[in-house]
Amino acid sequence: MFKIIKNFSKGFTLIELLVTIAVVGVLSAAILVAINPADKIKQANDSKVQADVAAIATAANTFATGNGGGFSLTAAELVPNDLAIIPTAPTGAGYSAYVYVAETSAGAACTTALKNCARVRVSGNLTAGKYLTPPAPGVSTPFFLYCSTTAVAAAKAGIAQTNCP
Repeated sequence: MFKIIKNFSKGFTLIELLVTIAVVGVLSAAILVAINPADKIKQANDSKVQADVAAIATAANTFATGNGGGFSLTAAELVPNDLAIIPTAPTGAGYSAYVYVAETSAGAACTTALKNCARVRVSGNLTAGKYLTPPAPGVSTPFFLYCSTTAVAAAKAGIAQTNCP
């Protein structure tokens, strides 16, 4: 009589497991490159910068409206009536404290709040990749700038943080 031997192996072979691990590794690396988590964090920080600059600008305009059109000499004067606290810039490379500058209508530095502060500039640094491209030699770090003269806040690069349009 014939004896029938059935050889059923259970599980996967070593080659099948190695191929599967290699495919999963390649796919995860591709997804990681596409997502770029470091830039996503920078984009989130840049959103905070834009929101903070807008909050300071709104408080400055509220202050000016309630004080005959004169802006505060410093951002600290906006607290606590027009701004709960002065926002702080995100921590990390490329970020520095927000810049608040009150000026006369001629562009000179204010000496006395309310009397001669006719306009204000508020700005903060941006670091996300979308603001850094295309890279240009000698271009300063991009920043988000609010100018009370135009009531416009926008991302800028390549001009000094002291310039309003």
